[in-house]
Formats: sequence, C-alpha cells, structure tokens
Amino acid sequence: MSLSDKELIHYSRQIIMPEIDDSGQLKIKSSKVAIIGLGGLGSSCALYLAAAGIGEMLLVDGDRVESSNLQRQIAHSFDYIGVAKVESAKNQINSINPLTIINTVSENISDDNSQLLKDHEIDVIIDCSDNYPTRYLLNKYSLSKKIPLIHASAIKFQGHITTFNLTENSPCYECLFENNNHNDENCESQGVFPPIVGVIGSMQASEVLKVILGLNALDGYYQTFDLLNNKINTFKLSKNPSCPSCSS
Repeated sequence: MSLSDKELIHYSRQIIMPEIDDSGQLKIKSSKVAIIGLGGLGSSCALYLAAAGIGEMLLVDGDRVESSNLQRQIAHSFDYIGVAKVESAKNQINSINPLTIINTVSENISDDNSQLLKDHEIDVIIDCSDNYPTRYLLNKYSLSKKIPLIHASAIKFQGHITTFNLTENSPCYECLFENNNHNDENCESQGVFPPIVGVIGSMQASEVLKVILGLNALDGYYQTFDLLNNKINTFKLSKNPSCPSCSS
C-alpha cells in the first residue's frame, strides 16, 4: 500500500508534521475502526476520522434520524429525517472523504451480533453509545480480542473520555465503572449542550489516531470536561486487581 499523489496533497497539512509523516499516514490509511453509535459523539468522531484519512469504518447504530437529533448530531441533516443514522452518516462522510470505505450495520450491537466486529477485522473500537449494557459488552469484546477501546460520554455541559485495554496492563471499563445499578441519565431526560459532544467526539477521533500512530494516548488516564465552569481535569487510573472483567 502506498499514498497517491492526490493523497499526498490532500493530507499534506498532517503529513508535514514529524509525528505523522508519510509512514504515519499509511498507518491511518490501512486502519479499520468501528464506531458504535452515530449520535452526537459518533457524528463528530466519524467526520474527523474521515477527514484525517482513516481507510475503513464500520458504522453501527439501530436508530433513525429525528429532528431533535439535529441540534448536536452534525453527521445528519433535515433531508435525512426518518433515514437510518448509519446511512445518513455514510452520506456525510463520503462527501468529506470518498476515499474512506464505509460499512454500515443498521441495528444496535448485542451479544447476538458482536461477531460482526471480528468479521471486519477491526483495529480500534470507538464507544459512542448511550447506555451501560452496550458499554459493558464493548469492553468485554475489546478484552477478549485485545482491541483498544476508546470510550467517552457526554451529558448536559459535562463529558469524559479515556482509552481502555490498550495493553494487558491497562485498566478496563469495569475497573472504573463497576457493573451494578446505574442511573439512566441520558440526553433525552437531562439535556445536552451541543458543543460538548463536538469537543468529546473530536477528542475520541484524536485518541483513535494517536493509538494508530503509537503516540501518547490516554491509556490509564481519565479526562473530564465541564464547559459550563470551564474546567478540564485529568485523573490517573489504575487496573483493579479484583476486576471481574480483566483481573487475572
């Protein structure tokens, strides 16, 4: 695999950086990522990854576009209300970068269909979901297949992001969030400030690219953002030796 003259020009503003250069752009081009959830986070993340030249994406979401989504989910538009979110997002991604191969699954991921991640030989899993069962499922799959997991969530003015399962010594999702009763806060019941999903979704794209390039990702660190009070905090995470998911 090589970069065409067209690609060298198209990605010149990142290739010129020594942390990426031609070899890094080839890594980006040859990578396959799965984005689970094409809402606010998934929209921003997908568009930036496509712009950066990710070679192949698997988009997974069972929902259809609604007018209330458009306040923050920038991969969709009024013309696609009622259309499957994965197809709406595919159209927008292709308009930004037709070189990125897009595969779509218009259903929510579950134990029954998680095999599809293996079928597509995914290099990085991006958790843009909005519910705890999906997050635990993705963590379990990530651990079993040794695939890095970029996790994030956002609600109201707050968001957080981290990278799980990058190495065998990395903490996993359940090290931080024990699998017990959680409240069911979501954007529908609590609201969401539109820019927070843009900030956090873009950060997810950043983490994906850094993992692919071997740069300094948030492995073992948990970052929180509070746009209302203009606060960003970073916390050190440790692997839980009693974690039911990843402990030996």
